[in-house]
Amino acid sequence: MMIILFVLLILIAVFASIVYITYYVSFYSRKRKRLFEVGAPKGKKYDSYRLKVKHNMSLFADIDLKWIHTTSYDGYRLSGRYYHNHNNAPLVLIFHGYRSNAKRDASGGFWYCKDKGFNVLMPDQRAHGRSRSHTITFGIKERYDVISWIDYCNKNFGNNTPIILMGVSMGAATVMMASGLNLPSNVVGIVADCGYSSPKDILTSVIRAMKLPVRLTYWVTKLGARIFGGFNPDSASAVEAVSGCRLPLLIVHGNADTLVPPSMAKKIYDAAAGDKELLIVDGAEHGVSFYRDTKAYVAALDRFFNKIKL
Repeated sequence: MMIILFVLLILIAVFASIVYITYYVSFYSRKRKRLFEVGAPKGKKYDSYRLKVKHNMSLFADIDLKWIHTTSYDGYRLSGRYYHNHNNAPLVLIFHGYRSNAKRDASGGFWYCKDKGFNVLMPDQRAHGRSRSHTITFGIKERYDVISWIDYCNKNFGNNTPIILMGVSMGAATVMMASGLNLPSNVVGIVADCGYSSPKDILTSVIRAMKLPVRLTYWVTKLGARIFGGFNPDSASAVEAVSGCRLPLLIVHGNADTLVPPSMAKKIYDAAAGDKELLIVDGAEHGVSFYRDTKAYVAALDRFFNKIKL
């Protein structure tokens, strides 16, 4: 009997360790590591874009920024880079992707917004950069951080300031999922670049690409998220959120994206209830549509901002 109990305890300990490891690998963010600046994307598929991204990132050193801070709904300090262009100008909030930062992910879109004369806020998502928390929740909790930032901006810049939400990758999924919440009336549009249709969809897609058993691996990953991260990956989706949102939506996705399948963009587009446009950039890998076809990207942004009269 004692041997059976001992073996059972070992099995439980092994299973608990596996569950924690999946949480740690997928969702945990170490503070020391994330304070290092994220560089240009690596890998052969990004060779033709790397110098352009590095150049645009280097330009941030020549402009003034102000670090601003707010508090999340669950008590974490959130930090963001604020770039002021003009008083009373529209404000663009740009949210970055998974284990990245907006200086890299928005290294093209930021300069478009600056040239338009907009003010820009680029938050560090929770568990990234200077923002607190150790758990990345793929947009589940981050969507409420979007509301915290909007509230901060309305208190400090006035609630008549037009606000545009932009995001890349996880940041795109975050702002789209936030669209299902009670957004203030001065939020006038959303731009989503290579966002996924839901946390569950992207997790299962990555698991499938790793050639692991999808149902079992996802179940273990979800269990780790719930036990150690305090969130349920099934509890929100971009598709569901945009289906109830009437804000103008611009979706951009590269048809060569090997991380977030382009089919997710089509799924989101089909579900969106408001005025919408889908730009598929031929040959673009994940997160580099702006660099692959700058002309088409800028033209789509021009149409979007003309539509919302900014």
